[in-house]
Amino acid sequence: MSVYEYLPAEIARLGVTRKAAGLVLGQVQTHARLSREREERARQGPAEILNLSELMIAMWECAEWERIAHVMTEQQMPVYVPGQDPACRPP
Repeated sequence: MSVYEYLPAEIARLGVTRKAAGLVLGQVQTHARLSREREERARQGPAEILNLSELMIAMWECAEWERIAHVMTEQQMPVYVPGQDPACRPP
């Protein structure tokens, strides 16, 4: 599948999943905090199209880091393994 066939939200999700692989919960929580800060900075910027794109990417990435932290807590994962994440398993 060509990269152009993915939606921007899917690209953000896949990027976060790739970065999160092998991280412990504390590291994932740090990434979640940093992504919330990035989202907040994007919200404070001017309402230009580039800033709105930055805001959307920051929101998608933040939601994914927080989702992964939640999954790790619920599944009691010592490290994040995408194959053990119900959202990453093939249907």
